[in-house]
Amino acid sequence: MTRIRVGLLGLGVVGGAAARLIDAQRHRWRRQYGLDISWRRALVRDPAKPRPVDAAGRLTVDPAEIVEAGDIDVVVEAMGGVEPAGTYVLRALRAGKRVVTANKALLAERWEQLQEAAAEAGQRLGIEGAVAAAVPCLAAFEQVLAAAQVERIDAVLNGTCNFILHRMERTRASLAEVLKEAQALGYAEMDPTDDISGRDAARKGTVLSLLAWGRRPADVQCRGIEDVTPADVAAARDAGGHLRLVVSLEAPAGGEPRLRVGPQVLPAGHPLAGLEGPDNGLCIQARPLGRLFLSGPGAGGDATACAVVGDVIRGTLARPAGSKLVVICDEREATAAAPGPGHRAADDPLAAADRL
Repeated sequence: MTRIRVGLLGLGVVGGAAARLIDAQRHRWRRQYGLDISWRRALVRDPAKPRPVDAAGRLTVDPAEIVEAGDIDVVVEAMGGVEPAGTYVLRALRAGKRVVTANKALLAERWEQLQEAAAEAGQRLGIEGAVAAAVPCLAAFEQVLAAAQVERIDAVLNGTCNFILHRMERTRASLAEVLKEAQALGYAEMDPTDDISGRDAARKGTVLSLLAWGRRPADVQCRGIEDVTPADVAAARDAGGHLRLVVSLEAPAGGEPRLRVGPQVLPAGHPLAGLEGPDNGLCIQARPLGRLFLSGPGAGGDATACAVVGDVIRGTLARPAGSKLVVICDEREATAAAPGPGHRAADDPLAAADRL
């Protein structure tokens, strides 16, 4: 039995969902994979705040107790934002831990630095949840598509925008009305600016460009859905199509990748046109494969948590016994926690944690 002790950076929407998933499935993973996965500790800003999971005795405001502690194997970063998440990830890697993150903003801005740090540490970042939540698209680039020549990617990568446009299509309500519904359901942040402006989708497009071609887009154009009206949605429907926020990437032969983000009217037969609610999807054109289409849940804590914890499991099964691991969760809670001095927990206080 391989024991994996997870440290969570954040215990909000994604971090809390990851903790619940680990608690609920721990016994099944023992039987199925021979892995004893538990979450050991979580970094939070306010330990007194009510939590969506039993966290008694497992909360800290000191990041060192996650990223540098001897009783943490995998760090899952789910804080969101570039800082302090970026600093914590680098500290974890330098401490010899493996890191899993769903933080597309951090990856888009600091990809090269993070990959270099991971390589120096002999680790590999787990990033499946960063682009399309539960859609296993990044694994495709690391496996089948690694042997193919990717020519073009068209994708719906923002579950908030897809939920809004789909609901506007069905209900004829305004964007503002549907946005409130999305926030109530947990598909949109209280500040949805990054989503509806297209910036979130552009960051994910940047990550895809780095995976597909090893280069950032040299030409980026980004437009969001903030000005979309019910009349726009109705006009698309009357024309036999569906309005969606589409990310388009292509790399001409001998040229640099280009990235376009903006609302597009897709014909009814297009695979992306049929995406409903918070679903995401990718159409990938590659030689000699032709077209590959992937779709599934693209927003919400449970969808992202499955991708994050799946990275913990996959990364563990792919590594030799005795290797070290680290996982980091996504929530802005930890932004106020200042880095503390290095901390080493007792050799094996895990026995007590296992009884929680």
